[in-house]
Amino acid sequence: DENSDCIVGGYTAGIDKDDTGLEDKIKNAVSGDIIIIDQDYKYKANPIEINKEITINLNSHTIRYAGVETETCLFSVVQGGSLTIQGNGTIMSTVPGLDSLIQVKDGGVLNIEGGTFTNTNGIRAVTVNGATVNMTGGKLTGARQGANGAGILVLGGGKLQMTGGEISGNTSTTYGGGIRVNKGTAEISGGAVISGNTAKISGGGISLSDGELVIDGNANISRNTAYSYGGGICSRDIETNTGVVPSGRIVIQGGEISGNRSTQGGGIYATDISMCG
Repeated sequence: DENSDCIVGGYTAGIDKDDTGLEDKIKNAVSGDIIIIDQDYKYKANPIEINKEITINLNSHTIRYAGVETETCLFSVVQGGSLTIQGNGTIMSTVPGLDSLIQVKDGGVLNIEGGTFTNTNGIRAVTVNGATVNMTGGKLTGARQGANGAGILVLGGGKLQMTGGEISGNTSTTYGGGIRVNKGTAEISGGAVISGNTAKISGGGISLSDGELVIDGNANISRNTAYSYGGGICSRDIETNTGVVPSGRIVIQGGEISGNRSTQGGGIYATDISMCG
């Protein structure tokens, strides 16, 4: 939902049956298989559920979601599932209101090693709810109408471990131009880059509530913009219709936070922060 930290899933009546062969290719794979994409796909059907361990090598091709205007996703990684994306290529959509390109939930695991993820008119690239994302490469970019984490939303005890790759050039109409963490954890380290994102309220690079954020290594958080609070990182109490969502804890052990802009707290706006590096 573009106006709340939540995940929307399930199947939607009226969506065409897949006639591209992509869904069958994935369903027929056995755990441990590597699927090498050998053509571009224009996929219009319901979300493809991942409940086993598979790797998709994009192999310089594009997988495009072109279904109806619905708040759902392309891939849904569920309990027992582990999806690894590698290789050059693109996973993208221009469908308005698409919740995510990939939803990871209920203990599922997503490993992003390569690829470019662009949900141009949707809400974000990846939603993580009670699950894990490990990002060592790839790029999440180009969300123009995003909300609550236009790159990644982490909630429900979910975990983001980002040691490489790039989250850049995304715009959130609310919180977290790059990343939004609410009741979850995120560690940004290694050579990870979060740059050039915009939030129209707070947390141009990262917005944190009721969780923990660790910045370490050579992580780079730069040139992000928030209209109100925390151009680079923001962690503050947020009032909602159901009460106050408390701020989270930020631990800075390394990395670089530079060139970010906001009305209040260009680099960081926070109430609980520990500087260790």
